[in-house]
Amino acid sequence: MKVRTIFITIITITILLLISGCSKLEKPNKLVIDEINRYNNPFPISEFKNNWGEEFGIQAPFIIRHLGTYYMYISTPNNGLGVKLYKSEDLINWTYEKNVFGISLSSETTDEMNLEDSIKKAHGAVAPEVRYFNGRFYLYTSITRGTGAPVGHVVYYVTSPTGTFSNQRTYSELNQDGTVFIDDDEKMYFLTSGVNKPGVINLYTMSELNKINTNAKQELMIDDSGQYYYHAPYMFKKGDYYYLIYSRTKKDESGYEIDYSYSKELDVTKFIKNENGPLITNNTNGIKGAYHVSVFLGPDLLTYYAVYNDENNRLVISPIKFDGKLMYIDVRAEDNITPKGPGFEAKNKNSELYEQIDGRLLSKIITANDYVAEFNFSGVSTLSLYPNLYLSYQDKDNYLKIGIEKKTITLTQVKNGKSTVVAQEKYNFGFIVSYNHTVFVEKRGNKIDIYFNGMRKVSTEINVGGGRIGYGTGNPERIAYTAFTSITSNNAYINYVEGNILARSYLPYHSKLTKSIIREIDNAYFLTLKENNYVTYTIDVPKDGIYELIFTYNNEAKVNSFYLSLDGQDYQIVKLPKEKGKIISVKLTELNLTKGIHSITVSANGFEFSNIKIMEKK
Repeated sequence: MKVRTIFITIITITILLLISGCSKLEKPNKLVIDEINRYNNPFPISEFKNNWGEEFGIQAPFIIRHLGTYYMYISTPNNGLGVKLYKSEDLINWTYEKNVFGISLSSETTDEMNLEDSIKKAHGAVAPEVRYFNGRFYLYTSITRGTGAPVGHVVYYVTSPTGTFSNQRTYSELNQDGTVFIDDDEKMYFLTSGVNKPGVINLYTMSELNKINTNAKQELMIDDSGQYYYHAPYMFKKGDYYYLIYSRTKKDESGYEIDYSYSKELDVTKFIKNENGPLITNNTNGIKGAYHVSVFLGPDLLTYYAVYNDENNRLVISPIKFDGKLMYIDVRAEDNITPKGPGFEAKNKNSELYEQIDGRLLSKIITANDYVAEFNFSGVSTLSLYPNLYLSYQDKDNYLKIGIEKKTITLTQVKNGKSTVVAQEKYNFGFIVSYNHTVFVEKRGNKIDIYFNGMRKVSTEINVGGGRIGYGTGNPERIAYTAFTSITSNNAYINYVEGNILARSYLPYHSKLTKSIIREIDNAYFLTLKENNYVTYTIDVPKDGIYELIFTYNNEAKVNSFYLSLDGQDYQIVKLPKEKGKIISVKLTELNLTKGIHSITVSANGFEFSNIKIMEKK
């Protein structure tokens, strides 16, 4: 990508400026943001009761979200036994739950132990990771046995996130920092660090979540420079892209950095290393020595978070965003925005937030036209029957229904009483009906994605608005945690400054996009504004100052200018320079911003951009 620094003259014009003599610029309604609370990174170690001590702290934390609750598992010192677990409902307030290996506080350290007991009691557990799948929680960890050197990998499993973990399978030949990835096609993979070879992450196939095919190792090459070793891999998929996050260091371990690679295929030869510099350096915005990042969904069902520890082994939780090849972690020490909860949340079918309508159990409140929703349930095992799930429910003649039967997921639309199958997809895994299963739905515009147990199974177009969500009744199935969040301007992503704004993260109700389109160019999504449409973004400025805006845009769009408004004020015209090259980055100086929340609106006819970077002027 061609990147240039270009200083632009900005001319203020009136809000009703005529463009090309044919149309008027519009600006959005005044933006109203819900009350915002703040938290600081890193979390003091003293906030975690029964921790391993100030020096060892919270190392390699791993967080899973299950039935709306967060469970955090942390590493164990060399002479420690088991794995400590902390629990939270909001990601800010954490309580000590237990040692998930059933080991009491008075007997959780020892210097010597035979191999069998070391394995049973996870002696010196390093970077434990826990995954839920088909009724079981699987815990993966290396153990040190008091030596300080991680040895192989052990897989434990149990039916509760709190343990007690006991059943195990040992893989002594594997490297440390193991992590699991399950693809949309239900294929399972295990990744480890490339400790013994620079430039690589190791990848293995799995036949089950406790069965790693150690003879089927592939090397995923990150770089061939021979300078860096790659540790702590974490892989996930969003949309059409696979993301692989990792820590890297030189052979002498002289400081870790966090970075990532991406691909549209799960092929070890197809991953492309991020070209925009590390996600987190040795000192990013006051957070030093970040290591071992993993990613999870926040309480609002919209925002994703990265969890890791700093150089002093303190917990850090930061928002993370990604779109196409672009990924950014909003690293900030002070004044982080506290995670919000969902718009609707019911713990079970007896919640007062439900009501019986047309023989169905439905939410009392309705979603906006765009929303995300999560269903947790188990079916009737004797009948192999799952409950029907309802979305966009307006009345008995207008709704969406998700049916799961005979390894088939069916999305049906009922419109004016007429039923039409919109999409139908198969799955292969033999899920046990009586265990908890999760369906996650993301609806934006006419696009709807349906995830079954974390795997995207349906992705289709449909023209439908919002409505209630809920379940079919009449069967004794278990209905568990259920939630939704409407996608509105009030809960849209607030971008940290200093940081990057993704073009597609605009506020839906403070933007006008009647003719605009999304195009994928060089693995990045570009938003093209047409006929003076506009998009608005929110930013959170940490302190008063002068800030520079860097737009990454398509120079081949043949556009001479675009328009910029701050906080709904009069637009400014920004003239683009005549430059060679396809993808250009333009720095605009100088915007004088005060501390707090602001909005930025971009309007144009033909301007095509992928992201905006906002940095304080040095």
